[in-house]
Amino acid sequence: MAKLTRFGGVGIIATALYVVVTWLMVEWVGLAPVEASLSGFFLSVPVSYIGQKFFTFRSGSDHREELPKFFVTTSLAFCASTFGVMATVGLGFHYMVGVMAAALLVPLLSFLVMNYWVFR
Repeated sequence: MAKLTRFGGVGIIATALYVVVTWLMVEWVGLAPVEASLSGFFLSVPVSYIGQKFFTFRSGSDHREELPKFFVTTSLAFCASTFGVMATVGLGFHYMVGVMAAALLVPLLSFLVMNYWVFR
């Protein structure tokens, strides 16, 4: 349970960064929602890797082993979140519906993959 709590803490920080950056890029910079979502996602990845490796899973394994697995996991999460934003915008919903759906679903799936494959 402690690992899941730590994962949630790191995830909240990375997810908040994703949401805030996406919102800022749309509302202040004028990017389209999908491009803004990409910006938010890419800025949250290093925060997530460092936090999950060293704090959540407390892994001492080599970066050469874990980093590629993390990038595969993150790439799949990236595709899911991007598709979610594209789909919600395409269906006529506000872009934040897709952002919030990604913020809820992606972390749940990521924990399972990271726990049993990336940082085992």
